Parts: sequence; C-alpha cells; structure tokens
Amino acid sequence: MPRSIIFEHPTESELIKVLERNNENSPALGKLDKLALSSLLKELLIPPLVKDQETGEWVGILFLLNQKSRYESLNFQFFKERYREFFYVDRVAIFEDFKRMGYGSLIYHSLKKTLPKSSFIALEVNLKPLNQASLDFHARQGFLPVGEGEVGGKVVQYMILNT
Repeated sequence: MPRSIIFEHPTESELIKVLERNNENSPALGKLDKLALSSLLKELLIPPLVKDQETGEWVGILFLLNQKSRYESLNFQFFKERYREFFYVDRVAIFEDFKRMGYGSLIYHSLKKTLPKSSFIALEVNLKPLNQASLDFHARQGFLPVGEGEVGGKVVQYMILNT
C-alpha cells in the first residue's frame, strides 16, 4: 500500500496525457477537448496530477474546485445553488494499473487533512450508466447522497463528505 501522494502541475507534454487519461475514463468522467481542459485547469484549486510520493509514478488525476470557481457544469451548479461553501471534485480517476492499491483513499485522506474543518467535499457519481464501483468506494469513504439529477442523458447521484 502506498504511503503518501503529492499533487503536481502537468508539464506541456503531460497535458496531452491528462486529456487522454481523462477521456479513457469516459463515461465515468465526462470527455474533454483541449479548450475545455485548458479552461478547467485555470479554475483548479490544487494541481491535478496525483503521484506516488515515493516512486514518482503518476497514478491518477483529481480536478478540485470550490464555490467561487467559474464553471458552467450543471452538476457543479447543483451544489452552487444549494450550498454557500464547498469543495467540488469535478473528476477523479485512479489509473488501471494502480486501482485497488489505496490511492483513492489517500486522495480523500489528504483532502480531509488539508481542507478547512467543517467544510465538505461534493461530487457526483453516475447511476445511469451505473458506476457501482465508484458508488461503493465513495460510500466507504463516508460520502452521503444528497440528491439525484439528469444531465446529458446521464443520471447521477450527488454526494457530500464532511471534512
């Protein structure tokens, strides 16, 4: 099991890989093009690359925003309309070779240590098409459902985790 992770900014050459890795995880993650990725990266609160601190291997991506972010996603708007302050996980993915090794748990453990107490982390998980692995994982992390929505033919469950 990994001991710690770090968050880093992508180099120019890694940006294409970020896009590829994001789009490989569709439909769990919404597809992006270069322009959408560039716009989204400007709004992130922390660097999006998740790396194993010991090995330096790139194990995943995390896109974290907050209520002040300029982001038009309808899923983001669900939380913005209902909560005064929140941290929003727009996308999180652990790459296939690193799944079930503890990296996902480390991401949320790191966020809970870093984010202000009495805040919460918000996200959505697909119900249609069903992403049962993500629903189960986030429930184990302590995320609670707070609603459902339909966006672009997908049905999602909105969830929050108190820090």
